[in-house]
Amino acid sequence: RSEAEPCEHKARPYLPAPPVPLCVQVEGVDGRCDARAGEPTYPIFTRFRGGKGVATTMGGLLGVMPGCLILGLVAWLLIFFSTRYVALASIGFGLSLPVCAIVNAWSNEDSSSVAGKMVLAFVIMSWIVWRHRSNITRLRAGTENRFQKKSKN
Repeated sequence: RSEAEPCEHKARPYLPAPPVPLCVQVEGVDGRCDARAGEPTYPIFTRFRGGKGVATTMGGLLGVMPGCLILGLVAWLLIFFSTRYVALASIGFGLSLPVCAIVNAWSNEDSSSVAGKMVLAFVIMSWIVWRHRSNITRLRAGTENRFQKKSKN
């Protein structure tokens, strides 16, 4: 597709189309976003109590920035297993993305794709931190829930 063409969305009969096309084009990869606003963040399966936004982001980054995805996933795992806070691990994942994009900018990567990836990384980081602001408040107050395995009793 040419750069002037608008992004198209797959039709989902049960959800309205967003008012603005939610598409990203980085390094020639045409990311056609099929998620509607709020869909991955507050899924019905978790009773609309927050959701799988970071996991959805990880899936999207697989095609656009796989190296940064791996670095972010390592950061998520290290933070999660050392603290047992999912929110803190998710924020750490978000913060790792711009770091990776900056490191990529200093490497020998093609300069035409660096700017788009840096913008994408900073937008994702900002969104993740913004969505976790209530978790940050609870972490500071010491009232955030830790992940615990449920006992089989």
